[in-house]
Amino acid sequence: APLGRFLPVFEGAPKADITVRHLLNHCSGFPAHIKFYEQLEELRAREEGPPEGPESVDWVLQQIAEMETEPPGTTAVYSDLGFITLGRLVEKITTQPLQDFCEEQIFRPLGMEDTFYLPSWEPEKRRKRLSGRQIVVTEMCPWRKKLIIAEVHDENCYSFGGVAGHAGLFSTAEDIHRFALTLWRCSRGMD
Repeated sequence: APLGRFLPVFEGAPKADITVRHLLNHCSGFPAHIKFYEQLEELRAREEGPPEGPESVDWVLQQIAEMETEPPGTTAVYSDLGFITLGRLVEKITTQPLQDFCEEQIFRPLGMEDTFYLPSWEPEKRRKRLSGRQIVVTEMCPWRKKLIIAEVHDENCYSFGGVAGHAGLFSTAEDIHRFALTLWRCSRGMD
């Protein structure tokens, strides 16, 4: 289905021909990455930017819709922008926040108790999720000027508040194994 059916910002040409399949196959014509977080932080410093959460993602989708891209289906580029778009698409179709949809429809049914997003706008839920857990230190972030632990590594996702279709998940090896095993079983037609 064309993106414009679900996300009106993509209704106009030349984005009208981009489909969900294009996004899933990384051949939408979108570039791999753009540092939207820098623009968002500049806007917020002037108190003009969108708040963290879906409004930030919508702002990014507007930027994507307005930029020049390759024609869909002509090149394959692993694109964060495509998966940011897919995450918002899930929210629009399901009318649920991405983190809630994933928890209710994927993680919980698969028994993935240690896989979750940590939205910055839900501090109490975040605190409860982290209680008693050990989270690996990611890196010293030159942009944030601090050691990153229990925060999403990806700068764009961080500027959205920690939830996006391309980044933001925390998990364990056991849960990832459970997920991969489920995919393998599905590909083999097994229960």
